[in-house]
Formats: sequence, structure tokens, C-alpha cells
Amino acid sequence: MFSMDWDISIGDKYKLGMLDSVEIYKSVDLLSDTATIRLPGTAFNHSLNVEDKVTCGSKVVVKLGYNDKLEEEFVGYVREITNDNGCIQLNCEDPLFLTRTSIPNKEFKNCLLSDIIAYITEEVKEDITYECDYNLKFDKFVINNSTGNAVLKKLQDETRANIYFKDRTLHVHQAYTEEFGRVKYDFAVNIETADLKYRKADQNPYQVTVEGTGKDGKTISVSVGKVSDGKVSDGNSSDGKTSNSKTSNSNSDSNGSDGKASDGKTSDGKTSDGKDDNSNKISLKVYGISDEASLKLRAEEELKRYSYDGYDGDITTFLIPFVDAGYLAEIHDKDYEYKDGCYYINSVDTKFSSEGAVRKVHLGFKIPDEKKEEGAENG
Repeated sequence: MFSMDWDISIGDKYKLGMLDSVEIYKSVDLLSDTATIRLPGTAFNHSLNVEDKVTCGSKVVVKLGYNDKLEEEFVGYVREITNDNGCIQLNCEDPLFLTRTSIPNKEFKNCLLSDIIAYITEEVKEDITYECDYNLKFDKFVINNSTGNAVLKKLQDETRANIYFKDRTLHVHQAYTEEFGRVKYDFAVNIETADLKYRKADQNPYQVTVEGTGKDGKTISVSVGKVSDGKVSDGNSSDGKTSNSKTSNSNSDSNGSDGKASDGKTSDGKTSDGKDDNSNKISLKVYGISDEASLKLRAEEELKRYSYDGYDGDITTFLIPFVDAGYLAEIHDKDYEYKDGCYYINSVDTKFSSEGAVRKVHLGFKIPDEKKEEGAENG
């Protein structure tokens, strides 16, 4: 018999004694993890007043589990306090909250992505470290009247990098390359429900072309993926444009926007006008990048989002085993053994209330067999 338990602390003094629900969303595709904590608006016929005890910026630690065995699920800060249908709602954000401050204007020339990340973490004046192994090179990048998080959003849109926090470390990597843990799932044992579609890259191939402009004004074009004659592009560049493909522009001048990026991409990172649905061709124009190796990296990162072998969808599980975005899930399906393997976990949505506790785990691409390692924890 499992008894649901929780421990939520706010600031240095307070622990929640009552809870309506908490939802925690973590994703490597988003800049921040979030927690939404809902409290009853009244207790013992008296209205609860938390505003005099909890303020924006208060530190929040959420632990959840069964039978007093708790896992730390979220560490962050209160970003907003609202009242919703008689409930008090605390909207919380991970350490990205600390970057929501203005940073000095700066113009970078012939710099690496890591140089910009280092500048941001230094100028927000918080105890933040970073890890960046995405070696994208910029000819020029401008920060103008912007906040740290807005520049990170701009970099995320332009580079397609996975940019996110783990504890107080800002991670910047090529998409779906970092592994933070492993977990085992079996459709017959610890998967409650599944809404999955298995996809194969060769059944719906894509071609991505990225165009930059050299110092001489000529267009430098790099393509990866399937071309029209069915051959695989090797990433060679040319100074001509790809025909019959729509284009999407990227601009390396950060203007402080915190919502929709100036290149027309939506907040979830998908291009709004770069995809040609008829031919599965995607063309992107980027500014401030002319290095061929960097253009190829950018194209490969875009291709990952559309063309891969693996699952697209979610499985629903309970709190055990613990899992986080960036984990690898070792999946076993006795009915379809060809689908057995390790899959990258893009996001985890955890919900905890009097009705129960569940996780919705979003699965992505399948890890090649040669990269598999032993040692996944069995839940």
C-alpha cells in the first residue's frame, strides 16, 4: 500500500501545511522548468493570506514520493502569485528566474556561442555556472537593451540548441545529446497508458538547407538530409540558393523580446514559415553566421526535430521510478520487440493531487545500439 507524501518549502522559514495540487513540467526543449502550486483559498472558514509571507523571488523546493521516501522534484523561485477560482496559485520557475535582469549592451565579433553564454552568466551577477559544448561560430552577435533570459531565448531560436538549467548550471548543448540518468519501462509492468506513434526517418525524409552570407556578400548554402533525387546530402556548401523552398530568417540582434522571436518562430521553437509541406524541404536564412561548419551544425540541429527513428508521444507512469527530462528510457515491449531500445526523454509532466500522482513522459528519438550502455535503474 502506497501513501502519497510531499514536502514543499518556501524561503527559509515556511513549509506548506495544505496543498490542493502541484504540477511540475520539465523539458530540454524549453529554457525553464516550471512548477504550479495550488493552495486552498480558505482553511477553517478563514481566508488564507500568503502574500505577507511569500513574495516573488522566494526560493521553492518541492519533494514528492510515497511512504516518506521523497525525491527532490523541483528547485526554483516564485515568479507570480495569483488567485484562481478560490485557490491561491504560486507560479514558479527554475534558476532561469535569476537571469530576468538587464545586462549591459555588447557587440561580439568572431565569437563562439560559449563566449556569449559566459558573458550572460557573468553579467546577471548570480551564482550561476555553465556548460557549453556546442561549437557554433558567430561573425557578429549584438546584445542591445536586453535581459539575460531574452538573449538566451534568442540564442535558442537561432541555434536550435538545447538550453536549460540543471540546478544552478546553465546547459547549452546540441539537441538531445546530454544524458542525466536512465530508467527502465515495461509495457506490462510500469506503464499505465501510452499514446505513442513509432516513426522512421526513411519513411518521411526531410532536407534542411541553411543559408548564410559571407563577407563578400555571396550566399553560402549548406544542406543535410535527403535531396530530391533520394541521395543523402553530405553537407557540402554552395553559393546558390535552394529552389522551390520557403525560407525562414534568423537575426542575431537581440532586442529583448521574451515572447515570439523576431524571425517568426513560435515560443516552442518550431519554424512558422521555413517548411515546405509538399516536398519536406526546410530552408533557413541566418545572419551573423558564415562559417560552413557552423552552418552545417545548424542544419543538423534543425533536421533532428523532423527526421529520426523513434517514438513521438507520451507514456503515463507513476512517481516510481523517478525520471527527469534528459534521461534515457529503456523500453521493453514484448509484443513489438523491434521497438525495444533506449529512447531520449524530451520532457516530463508530473501531476500530484488528492486524485493521485502521475507522470506523463514524452519520448523522442531512439539511441543507436552502439551507444547503449548497461546500468539503467529498474523501477
